[in-house]
Amino acid sequence: HEVVMRFGPPGDDSNFTPDSIGTKTTFRVLAHDDGAAVCCRVEDPNPPEEDNSRGPKPGYIFWHAGDQEGIMWYCRRSYPTTPTFGLSKTAIRRMVDHTRMLRQDLIQMGLGPLSDWRTLTSAAHGVFTLLSTCDSISLYGFAQSSLLYLPSVEKVPSWSWNDQVGEQLMWRLLHAAGTLDICSMG
Repeated sequence: HEVVMRFGPPGDDSNFTPDSIGTKTTFRVLAHDDGAAVCCRVEDPNPPEEDNSRGPKPGYIFWHAGDQEGIMWYCRRSYPTTPTFGLSKTAIRRMVDHTRMLRQDLIQMGLGPLSDWRTLTSAAHGVFTLLSTCDSISLYGFAQSSLLYLPSVEKVPSWSWNDQVGEQLMWRLLHAAGTLDICSMG
């Protein structure tokens, strides 16, 4: 694969082994708190470790509108050779609009009701970014669990900001439509 995108801070892949997901990382998609934890670490002058022995250190993509510019500034100051990008508010709004349409399609297909949601996960921001820029997309580990993006959480609270099950269904719908490949359907 030309680009391998991972979601959340380094070390967040603990449920997967290098044999199952590889070690290459081109970009990490980070929410506000994860971005602040990675980039605003005063005590550690080195970027978090990634096993990228076959290529350059990964870049960071930030998606949260809250002080995204400030976090990117800290990243660029702390790690000047690490590429950092922020998703624009327009791009994020477009992703939310697409999510609403996909959720409506799922409900019309009888796959509702879906949980309330307030924001997309970092994974959803990454997938929509890839959908807008890549010729083909293969997802690994996206359809294995209803707690896919929260592997260390035993139960998703009803007030959760994200709807992991709804996102999982969106990826399956896009897979069925031929828009992306899910390589670990389970």
